[in-house]
Amino acid sequence: MGRKNNKKSKNNISNANEKNSFKKLSPLKRNEVNDVVKKILKITSQVPSDGKYKWEDHVEVTKLLNKVQEIEPDFIAKKNREDHFSNLISWIKENGGVADNVTIKHFNEMGYGLEAAKDLEESELICAIPKNVMMTLDNVKVSPLKYLYENNPILKNMGNVALALFLILEHVKNENSFWHHYISSLPSDYNTVLYFDLNDFLEMKNSPTFEMATKHCKNIARQYAYFNNLFQNSNDEASLILRNVFTYQLYRWAVSTVMTRQNFIPSSSTSNDVENGINGLIPLWDMCNHTNGYLSTQYKVDRSECLACKPFKKGEQVLIFYGERSNSDFLVHNGFVYDENPHDSFRLRLGISKSDKLHGLRCELLKDLGIPDSGDFYLYSGSEPVRENLLAFLRIFNMDVENLNHWKSHSSRLSDLMWKDCALDTKIESKVWNFLYDRINLLLKTYKGDEVEVRVEDSNSTECRRLVRAQLKCEKKFLSSILFYVQQRIKC
Repeated sequence: MGRKNNKKSKNNISNANEKNSFKKLSPLKRNEVNDVVKKILKITSQVPSDGKYKWEDHVEVTKLLNKVQEIEPDFIAKKNREDHFSNLISWIKENGGVADNVTIKHFNEMGYGLEAAKDLEESELICAIPKNVMMTLDNVKVSPLKYLYENNPILKNMGNVALALFLILEHVKNENSFWHHYISSLPSDYNTVLYFDLNDFLEMKNSPTFEMATKHCKNIARQYAYFNNLFQNSNDEASLILRNVFTYQLYRWAVSTVMTRQNFIPSSSTSNDVENGINGLIPLWDMCNHTNGYLSTQYKVDRSECLACKPFKKGEQVLIFYGERSNSDFLVHNGFVYDENPHDSFRLRLGISKSDKLHGLRCELLKDLGIPDSGDFYLYSGSEPVRENLLAFLRIFNMDVENLNHWKSHSSRLSDLMWKDCALDTKIESKVWNFLYDRINLLLKTYKGDEVEVRVEDSNSTECRRLVRAQLKCEKKFLSSILFYVQQRIKC
């Protein structure tokens, strides 16, 4: 049914446009948008010498995006999602899905999720969603996007972008879309960083998540500007449809939908091989919220089965494990922060100074180990927060010339530096842990003591602001635990 609708999509879009009165911009307004888009593309296409996206540029792009949203029409209607949930479940069942074991319910700060309609044992079926109701790259390949997907390098190499554009095509069809009941059940907006205001970003300016978040916003702004130009100046089937409906607000919504809800599923051409899978949206399934656990999915040729990763009592929220990701990843790409995350990490940016008299010797040893002489290193949750690459870097970073020459002359044992119990000069080992202690202590001071905890509870804050503060609280807690670990190493 989905593919049949896709073949008729051009006429369906035209009918939907007439029915919903999608307003075409006047030539004057279109020129205004084009001028703003040109400025966005210029700023976001620049490659800074230090590789960093400047805050001043982020501020300017944000202002330009706000301006373009004032000009472009609004195609994202506010709605009561609950009005569409029963139709969603009926539609899934009518198309061969199994959804009797759960119902949809709102769970306070976690938003909507799935509630167990009966006691569920571990590995018992939560829901089974047939392939034909999923929205995947297989659908893209037989849609008006077919030409662009085959010929545009961005769509060909970024399945998430192709899926977002396909979602827009289906969204503007309204009732004419096979996925209408699914799209109607989706949120009208999200808590991803694409919806953050400048003050949200300012609050986390000292966090490593700040750079990750602003770079993501830059990439999406550049994509919006690029596709806006493409659709205005191309005559393929998708461009003819999208040129009058493609807006930043709509693209931000579609990208956020895909980021927060996508799964990787087997393609129709790869049977049940999920490792070579494709981006896809799985209706109802994607309402499950995250918990610690393990991946509990069975992919079959005709459907995907979501299984319980632990027992759930009737009336409890049914949760699934999203995968091993840091809270920075969760915040930027999923729009939430998970307090007790055993897979969390914290980025440290370190490098050998070119003014260091031993720069060449240090870099030579690092190169032999395959470790960069400058870049991002990570601290991790768990019993061993300082992993091999960081440990070896810190040891070489803190060595004197005598120790550097010693390890150079014993290159066959150089990889020993990556292991915790390496036989190393005790003075060097002491310097390593004291250096790391000072670095973490300095980072902790940027979190302003108890103020972070107090601000998280501010009831007047927006949801995006509360997420920023929850992330900062998690980072502070994480660094404090690492500091304790380092103190124990110093005592050894």
